[in-house]
Amino acid sequence: LIPLALTIFVFFYLENKNQNKRLSSVVEWIFFGAGVLLTVGYLALPFIPQFAKTPHAEAVAIILFVLSAILLYFYFYLRDKRLIIFAIVLIVGRIAFGWYMWPQRAAQFEVYEKDAIEVAQITAGEPLLYYHAPMLQYGATYVMTREKWQLIRQEKQAPKQGVFYITDDDGLALIKQENQVGIFYQYPNVEDGRNLNLIKIIK
Repeated sequence: LIPLALTIFVFFYLENKNQNKRLSSVVEWIFFGAGVLLTVGYLALPFIPQFAKTPHAEAVAIILFVLSAILLYFYFYLRDKRLIIFAIVLIVGRIAFGWYMWPQRAAQFEVYEKDAIEVAQITAGEPLLYYHAPMLQYGATYVMTREKWQLIRQEKQAPKQGVFYITDDDGLALIKQENQVGIFYQYPNVEDGRNLNLIKIIK
C-alpha cells in the first residue's frame, strides 16, 4: 500500500505545486526529512541482530549512507529536480531493503520448503487440509500444492477420519477431545513460530 499512497501523494503535490507554493514547500521538507531519517538509518543496520550475518553489512551500510547523503545534498540545492532526486533516494532504500532482508527470507524459505516437502511426501496422494491453523506461511502452502498437485484448503467442518490435517496445538487439543489421533510429523510455522502437527484421526 505504501507505493500506492506515495503515488497519490505525489500526484496531488504536482497538481497543486504552482497554485500553493507554501504547501509545496512543506511537502518538500517532509520528503527531505524522510530522506535524512532513511540515510541515518543505514548506519544502524549492521548493529541490528537480525542483519548481523548479512554479507558485507558494514561496508554496504557505509556505501548506502554516502550515496544517500550525496543525493540529499543535490536535493537541497536543486529545487527543480527534488522530486526526481527523492525518487532515487527511495530506490536506494529499496536496494538496501533487498540486500539486508532477502538473506533472512532465503533462510526462512529453506526451512519451510524442507518441511513442506516432507509433509507432501508423507501424505502422498491422500487428502490434506488445514484445521484450526490460521496465519500460515503461504510459501509452504504453495510448495505442498506443487508437490501434491492438490489445493490445500481449510477444513470448515468437523474433522473426519481418513484425512490428513495440519493443525496447531490448540486445534490438536480440540480434535483429541473426541478422537484418537496419530501424529505423523511436527514442525514450526515460519510465520509466528507455532508448532504445527500433521495428524490423522485413527478413530
